Amino acid sequence: VSRELLQEILGYEEDYVDWLEAQEYQIEHVGIQNYIQSQSSEGD
Repeated sequence: VSRELLQEILGYEEDYVDWLEAQEYQIEHVGIQNYIQSQSSEGD
């Protein structure tokens, strides 16, 4: 495995952690029920 590949994977993982933290922030501020409702209505 090359260094470049590992750096690329690390970048993806850091982006995913950022996304998870954003979801956690939303849940804390709007509540789990409103969060779930907002997520389920995005596909409409």
